[in-house]
Amino acid sequence: QERPAAVRKLLLLAPDGLEVNPWYRLATGTAAGRLLFRLTMQAPAWFFFLLKAGQRWQLANPGVLKFAHRFLNDAGARELLYRRWTCLRSFRPDLVRIRREIATSHTAIFLFYGRYDQIIRFEKGILFRQGMEAFCSVHILETGHRLLQKKYLPQIIKHCLM
Repeated sequence: QERPAAVRKLLLLAPDGLEVNPWYRLATGTAAGRLLFRLTMQAPAWFFFLLKAGQRWQLANPGVLKFAHRFLNDAGARELLYRRWTCLRSFRPDLVRIRREIATSHTAIFLFYGRYDQIIRFEKGILFRQGMEAFCSVHILETGHRLLQKKYLPQIIKHCLM
């Protein structure tokens, strides 16, 4: 956004900034939200209970519960998640400006998503791409949220070299 001329190609894996997640905004955007988020990262049992109840009442997707278990069962992973989210809370890309810069500078954008990712949906990338099809491509891999795995690298590299 700040130095578009310095970027010729941009590779984004499950890009989170194309949509403002209301839960993320709640957890990081206010002092009360950050306190609740910190307490949840220290003791997530109540959160798991809430997700399981939501799944039972068909209000929560089973994939979200699976994702939460993967990232919240380990204290170290919870700490990293807390640091990432709170560190990036002020990062707010100007998507209108970015789209304009992409079109002006003809920057090649490669967006990669997991077809089964319940956290960052590929539909957002398809919407972002509209009107920039000549510069922006969306690639959907047969996986969930974890795109940066050795087995997916050949597909990612292949698309970026085309």
